[in-house]
Amino acid sequence: SANRAGLPPRFGVLVEVGSRRDQEPTNQVRLVTSAATRAPVDRAGFHHVGFRVVQADLASTKPEPMFEPFVRQGVKASIAQLKQAPDKPYFRKRHLLPIPPDNSPDEAIAAAGLPPSFRKHNHSPAFEVCPNGDLLLIIYTSYFEYEPGVSFMAARLRFGADEWDMPEPMFDTPDVNDHAPLLWTDWSWRGRMWFFWGWPMLRAGAYPFQWMTSDDSGATWSEVRFPVFTGPVGPHFRQPINTALRAADGTIYMASDAEKTKSLLWATKNEGESWYDTGGRTAGRHTTFALLDDGSILGMGGKSTDIDGYMPKALSRDGGRTWEMNKTPFAAQGVNQRPSLLRLQSGRLFFAGDFQRRGNIAPKDVTERGGYVALSDDDGKTWRIKRLPGAQPHKRPDLQREPATLGYTVARQGPNGMIHLVTTMNVPCLHFEFNEAWILSDAPTPDSDAELMRSPPATVRNPQTFTEKFVNGAIKIRWSGGVADDGRFLKHGEEKWYYPNGKVQYQASFELGRKKGEETLYRPDGTVAWRWQHNRDGTGVWTHFWANGREKSESAWRGSMAEGRARTWDRAGHLVSEVNFVAGKLN
Repeated sequence: SANRAGLPPRFGVLVEVGSRRDQEPTNQVRLVTSAATRAPVDRAGFHHVGFRVVQADLASTKPEPMFEPFVRQGVKASIAQLKQAPDKPYFRKRHLLPIPPDNSPDEAIAAAGLPPSFRKHNHSPAFEVCPNGDLLLIIYTSYFEYEPGVSFMAARLRFGADEWDMPEPMFDTPDVNDHAPLLWTDWSWRGRMWFFWGWPMLRAGAYPFQWMTSDDSGATWSEVRFPVFTGPVGPHFRQPINTALRAADGTIYMASDAEKTKSLLWATKNEGESWYDTGGRTAGRHTTFALLDDGSILGMGGKSTDIDGYMPKALSRDGGRTWEMNKTPFAAQGVNQRPSLLRLQSGRLFFAGDFQRRGNIAPKDVTERGGYVALSDDDGKTWRIKRLPGAQPHKRPDLQREPATLGYTVARQGPNGMIHLVTTMNVPCLHFEFNEAWILSDAPTPDSDAELMRSPPATVRNPQTFTEKFVNGAIKIRWSGGVADDGRFLKHGEEKWYYPNGKVQYQASFELGRKKGEETLYRPDGTVAWRWQHNRDGTGVWTHFWANGREKSESAWRGSMAEGRARTWDRAGHLVSEVNFVAGKLN
C-alpha cells in the first residue's frame, strides 16, 4: 500500500530474548494463500514504512463537519419491551439489502444516489442482535473480494421497526481489503459488542485479525486493536468466520479460517489483552462453533471437505487444542456456502445450511433440496431437520437453475427468543426471522414471497410514548409503540431525535412498524441531509440534498428495489444523470 494510514502499527509479535533486531521473530505468523510458496511468512506488525514529516503553513480552510452515518445515529440505550415476542409459531422473510447496491453495476449505484464506496458484491456478513434489541449487519462491499478498495457497509433494523434502514458506509481502512467481518454480542459482559475482521491480502505487517468493541449497541466504537500473542502462531488465513464464544471459565474463543480446508479458534483469557492460538485445526473451512453442556466445543463443517459425502463435525474437549472428527447427517458444503451453529436459550442447538453442495451434489439419502434449519436436544447427536421456505437461487445467472441456497449464513437469537438467520450470495441477500415454535410445528408454511414477506399484524394495543434524555435532562429521543396482535412490539406513531442543542435530528411516522409519510434526517446545522416520502402501497421517493440545500439525488423505490425515475445533480443544481429503474435494474 502507498497509504501509511492503511498499515498496522509495529508491535505485538514477541521476539525471542537475546535475538538481534534484524532476525525474524520467533513466532512467525504464516499466511497461507494461493501464493503461499512465494511468501510463506507474514511478519505481523513488521514493515519498513514510516511517517513522512512535512513542515508547511496551516491550512486556511476549516475541516468538513463530522456527520455520523445514519446506522450509528439515534441508537437507543435500552428498550423495556426487549423480551416481547409472539407466543405462537412465527416465520418471516425480508430482503436484507436493497437493489441497488446489491448485485448492481456502478452506474446503477451512482444513479440511485448511493455512496461511491458501495459495490456490486456484498458478501460474508457479520450480523448480531444488539443489547438494545436492534439488528446490526456489517458486510463487505467489493468487486472481487480482495481488491484494495474493499470496505464495510452497515444497515440496522431497529427494534420495533418492520423494515431495514438503507445501508450506509461503516468502516474503511485505506488501500486495504477489509474482509470477513464477525460481530459478537457478549451478553455475559454487559452486552459488549465485538467486531473482528481480517486483511487477507495486506502483505506488509498484517495481523491474523483485528477488532473493535462497542458498549452502546454500535453507536460508537473503540480504537482498532491488534492481538498480542503469548505463544507460537500456526498456519492460518486472515478470515474470521461467524462465531465467537465465551466459555464458563471466561475464555473468549473467536473462529477463523486456517490453511486450506481447516479452521481454528483464537482465544483470550484476559478480555483481549493477549491472545493465543489454541493449536488444533478442524476438518473444514468456515467451521461454525458452539459450546456443549459439558464445556466441550462442537464445530460443524464448514465447507470444502467431506466424509463419504457428508459434512464433517469436530469435537474438542481441551479448548481447541485437539479435535475428534466424525460425520454428520448433513450434506457436505462447498464453494459459496457457510453454515451456522448456535446455542439457543432453550438449551437446544440450532443449525442451518444447504441440503446440497454447489453442483446439486448430495449423498443418496439426502433427497430434499434448498436450505434447511435443524434443532438438536442432545448436543448434536441427533437432529430434527426442517426445510427453510423462501430460500433463493445463487446470484450468478449460470447457477440459478440449481436448487436454492443459503450461501453464507449467520444465525443469532434475540433476548425475546426470536431466531434471526441472514444469507448472502442470493439476489438479494435475505433475512429470516422465526421462533423455535415454528421449527417444531408441523403446520405447513406458504412458499410464496407474497405470504412470507407480508407483515401480519392489523392493530397495536394501547400504544405508549417513550423517551430517552441527555444527561442535562433534555429530550434525546421520543417514540411511540406497543404490542401488536401478532405478539411483536412495533413502533406506532411519531418518532423524533434531537441534537444536544435542541435542534431536530430526525423525524418519522410509523404505522404497525412501517414508515409512512415523510421521514427526514437533518444535519447539525439544520439543513436536510435526506428525506423519504413513504406511500401506503410500498412505494416511495428518496431525496438527498447537498449542504447548500440543493437536491443531490432523487430515486423512486418499491420496497427494497429501485423502481421508476432516478436523477442526480451537481452542487450548482445542474442535472448530471436521469435514468429509469425496473425491479432494481437500469432499464
